[in-house]
Amino acid sequence: RMHQVLANHHDGSPNFDCRIVTCPGDTLTRASLRQAITQLFAQPADIVWLHFSGHGTSNGFGGYLVTPDFENGDVGVPMTDILTAANSSR
Repeated sequence: RMHQVLANHHDGSPNFDCRIVTCPGDTLTRASLRQAITQLFAQPADIVWLHFSGHGTSNGFGGYLVTPDFENGDVGVPMTDILTAANSSR
């Protein structure tokens, strides 16, 4: 639904270049999410929007986007990594 809202303006003209990222079997892994985020921020753009529909958590080390293949001690992609990629992007 986010894709439908963001990809085109109300008159049907193009808006954002949206990409939906899932994995085989619709199970997004930590590795594939990291790769997608790295690719997102590697492209030069005036605006980049990362929308994650899923679970998150936080602990004493920070916040994380949690993927279904989480493990004790490695629950997902750290928000600090995402912010670093965003802040160093073109």
